Amino acid sequence: MGGLEYWFGTGDGTTHTWFSEPDLALGGGQLDAVALDFDGDGLLDDAMWDRNWDGIVDTAVLDRDAAPQHYSDPSRRGVWDVAVEVTAEPTGVEWTDRDGRPQHAAGDRAPIDYDGDGHQTDAVLDVDHDGHADAILIGGEPNRYRALYPLPDLGAVDTDADGFLDAITTDPPDA
Repeated sequence: MGGLEYWFGTGDGTTHTWFSEPDLALGGGQLDAVALDFDGDGLLDDAMWDRNWDGIVDTAVLDRDAAPQHYSDPSRRGVWDVAVEVTAEPTGVEWTDRDGRPQHAAGDRAPIDYDGDGHQTDAVLDVDHDGHADAILIGGEPNRYRALYPLPDLGAVDTDADGFLDAITTDPPDA
């Protein structure tokens, strides 16, 4: 995962956007959060967390080492004032690497290095959320994918016959 985008503001419409490299793993092994002191208690026990691994923070976590509280900012005013309940962490996705070895990724869009270039710009894709990868997204830069590598039982569909992929399905049409 590359840098995480998050923002703070006073609620008046003016926000300041930050980009930081993740330094915490809150959602299953991958670095997906930035430690900081959100509540001003002088401790780095809070975090800005990107729960869906898209590079944009969606959850502020207060007192993560004690009794964590989770907040979102759906209005993007930078105040992180909507309490959210986090009931379960992502359990992960099983997939097989290019050499046929079983692997485990932290979530259904977890960053991996499938193409072997030394950068985690690829991702597993679990379309039906059954815990098994349906495809691999091949990237060139974080969260920008240039190819879809469908795994068995996944179909790529060009619904309008324009030569471009329109959808993927776990129920591919008969050939």
